[in-house]
Amino acid sequence: MSKFILGLFLALAMLSSCRSGRLQKKGVELGKADSLALNTAFKVSRPEFKQIRFKTDADIESPSMSRRIPVTIHLQKDEIIWATVSIGLEIGRLKITPDSIQVIDRFNRRAYVGTWLDVNGASGLDLNFQLLQSLLVGDLPFDLEETDKVEAWNIIQERFGRKFITKVDPTVFKPFKINGKDTGGELELNYQKFVQEKDQLLPSLISLIWKGKSEMKLEFSHSRIEVMDSGLSFSFSIPSSYKIERFPGL
Repeated sequence: MSKFILGLFLALAMLSSCRSGRLQKKGVELGKADSLALNTAFKVSRPEFKQIRFKTDADIESPSMSRRIPVTIHLQKDEIIWATVSIGLEIGRLKITPDSIQVIDRFNRRAYVGTWLDVNGASGLDLNFQLLQSLLVGDLPFDLEETDKVEAWNIIQERFGRKFITKVDPTVFKPFKINGKDTGGELELNYQKFVQEKDQLLPSLISLIWKGKSEMKLEFSHSRIEVMDSGLSFSFSIPSSYKIERFPGL
């Protein structure tokens, strides 16, 4: 069960007044327009939020697991990514900041505390808080810089040995597919559907494949998205009776 909880976290890592509502099954599919046939100036629509709550079903496949589980994710922009995993009762809770990562495994009464360096070493990934946040809300992997290249609605970005190619839909100016590569492996991310929430499009169906030390497949299917100014809880406390350990390799 410990690897199950940590596997969910690592899959997440490869991978925002209030307006909310249960999502309809149908969403907007992007990437069908012929970018070469459109006479449109290039631009990218970036997500705007202070807080976001996702209620989602996560399908995870890896050499060590194949599961479908309900997950609730809270985001405080640029500060905290918080998640809880529940199957009847809560079995795991995560708190991720730009500097630290903490995981509570209630099933085994253990906790894992570390840094991004610890988790990257255990998983073979090369990630950080900003990249994870961007993948969850449908944003660019990195902020645009003058050295980035734009070719036929494809954005090519290279940072610290990582190369990402992001495809942008020329009708709504949203990223819908991201391919990434670094020394740790390759990432393929598809935002298969988007929904309108608080006057912006946010991804509601996310498919991700990571090829590193092993191959992981993840699909998020959101049943609810809430864009908020405030009010979300990020409560996190490790019971004194729990054993605290380092992140194991997967």
